[in-house]
Amino acid sequence: MTGGGKELQAYLNSLPEWNSASRISSLFSDFSMSKELNRVGYEANVNFWKKVLVESSKRGLLPSRDRNTGYDVLCLNVDGLEEVFKKNGDTPMGLEEVVAEMNDSGELTPITVFTGGQDGWGSWLVDTLLTSPLLWGLQKLSLSDNSKSKGSKTKYVLMHLLKEAGDKASRLQAESSTFGVTDCLMSFQEFQDKFEGNIFEGVQLSEDDIHVLIRYLEKNRKAVAIRYKTTENSPPQLHDMVIKFVHSNSQKVQITESDLGIVQIKETRTAIEKQISDIQSRILQLTEKAKEYLSREQKTSALSCLRQRKQLNQVLEKRSASFETMDSILLKIQTAESDAEIYKAYDVGANTLKSVMASTGLTVESIDETIDKLQDVMADQEEIEQAMVSGMESIQGAPLGLGEEEMGELESELDLLLEQENQEQAQQVVNDLPDVPAEPLPEQKASPVDAAEPEPEPESEASHKEALLEAS
Repeated sequence: MTGGGKELQAYLNSLPEWNSASRISSLFSDFSMSKELNRVGYEANVNFWKKVLVESSKRGLLPSRDRNTGYDVLCLNVDGLEEVFKKNGDTPMGLEEVVAEMNDSGELTPITVFTGGQDGWGSWLVDTLLTSPLLWGLQKLSLSDNSKSKGSKTKYVLMHLLKEAGDKASRLQAESSTFGVTDCLMSFQEFQDKFEGNIFEGVQLSEDDIHVLIRYLEKNRKAVAIRYKTTENSPPQLHDMVIKFVHSNSQKVQITESDLGIVQIKETRTAIEKQISDIQSRILQLTEKAKEYLSREQKTSALSCLRQRKQLNQVLEKRSASFETMDSILLKIQTAESDAEIYKAYDVGANTLKSVMASTGLTVESIDETIDKLQDVMADQEEIEQAMVSGMESIQGAPLGLGEEEMGELESELDLLLEQENQEQAQQVVNDLPDVPAEPLPEQKASPVDAAEPEPEPESEASHKEALLEAS
């Protein structure tokens, strides 16, 4: 656990006021009388000591009630507090006034509010102290034995740090909780092991800190439920406390007998795990001793170590089997919770789907009716298309309503027109030919090949045109 005089002195020496002779003189004086005469100076001294008390406590530098057991973080032991801040043989004389101011403003709360038997009154105080300092002042009427007027010394809780610790604990629990049915349940020892070193970095919470934190989560945050495993005739003890984290602040949760059974299984599993670790360490020690005896030629002692090791191995096998059984039981419980959640999801999904189908009118009958309508419409559309095709074919087969005789005459007339058009085209081709020259063409010497063939007689222009006409 962090803490100690050297660390506290190092922190104090880092403060400028602590190294100023004039400020130390004012800070170590009994400045309660200057509350009315020098309000500014009074508030400056009070605020300095408030800061020192909160910060040094958060760092784990202030000793607990039993200074031999460790240091508190969330709790402030005011008994002998002046000696803790002693400097050069002088002790601060105004710390009692600072504690009274913090108590009146709700920054400090007597630890009995959390750990005492006045559950209802304590719960009301915790719920109102941060928002209504005036109501918090009523505490002094009922807890007058803690007032400054009697000069009594007690232990307080630093509410600012407690609120910060509550936020961190709730966040850590939400992040680390995989199986709600088992992870939300824990003993006091398991709670302490989980959170004592993880709330403030590098600082461990004391047992009193953990107790106050649990009560704060229960009464102010409504984040946990508490039950003790002891009977009604036995006084409640911290090691008998069972804590159950609540998923919702509005949810009223009680710790059932099944929850107590789960906690017992977890505790048994943890105890067996520790036994296995101890047995394994013992086996290693016996093995080393046997080797040492053999090196000294003390065979009898070596055999004794080996016999003990064999017996421990048998015990180890039984403990390992028991550990596996506990693990299997916890796994089945966790699986059952997962199965229940899956079943709930199925049930919600089925109900939701049913509701959606009902709201949209989607049923088997409506689907069949819609399909029948669609088929009828498709059949009507097909008949319409066939009627349109038949009508077009009828129109194309009897154009203008003419009979066979009229159609025959029109076809003969069309053939005559085509014949006349062909003759006109042929005549046009003949007319486009060039005229035959009137003068004879100049003679050309025939080549040996051309001389062998007789020269054709020239045709007249008329005969040439008649030949072309006949060809057309």
